[in-house]
Amino acid sequence: EIVSRDWNSDVCSSDLLIPAGQTIDIPVSCVEQGRWSGGREFGRGKTYVSRRVRREKVRGVAESVKYGTKYSDQSGVWNVVDYELNRLHRTSNTGSFIAAEQVLDEDSTVAEALAALIKLGPLPGQCGFVIAHGSRIVAADVFATPELLGAQWEALVRTALLDAPEAIHGTPSATKALRFLRTFSATAGEVVPGAGLGNEHHITSRRIVGQALV
Repeated sequence: EIVSRDWNSDVCSSDLLIPAGQTIDIPVSCVEQGRWSGGREFGRGKTYVSRRVRREKVRGVAESVKYGTKYSDQSGVWNVVDYELNRLHRTSNTGSFIAAEQVLDEDSTVAEALAALIKLGPLPGQCGFVIAHGSRIVAADVFATPELLGAQWEALVRTALLDAPEAIHGTPSATKALRFLRTFSATAGEVVPGAGLGNEHHITSRRIVGQALV
């Protein structure tokens, strides 16, 4: 059971693995700037926040861990949420990223593509994927096992379609995808104890921002 003390929309600031039967404090980032007065229980969204929001959150946490904390740049996260809502022509009285999800259900073409991809599911043995907008690599998610990817498949597919650009240039390349993953794995970063089990690796460079739980 996860309890939010602030009764607003939060996302975990870092990946975590909670030991069985334990209660721990989880660092979170808020993605609903104007809802601090309560009125709704904490629940699980159907879609992850977009790559831009995740990038800003991860960038802020990576900077924070250098000084012994694990806080994102909250104002930076809210600014990117506002950008995403404007990009998708969504409005929200509380600045909630959840309003962006409506795009996936209102556009019949997107909804059909979403249903087909969710039904397709991961390939046998697949434990992650790299997302390209044409020839440009924009994101990657890698899990320890195919089962872990399968459990997150629907939310990840929804997020990928929500991030789709209006136009793309070039074609995807497996070579570029592998080079992207190698660059991430070879980039030095800050290593700190995880909120639960394992260690967090926070990676920031001129071209790559990310984190891994080991």
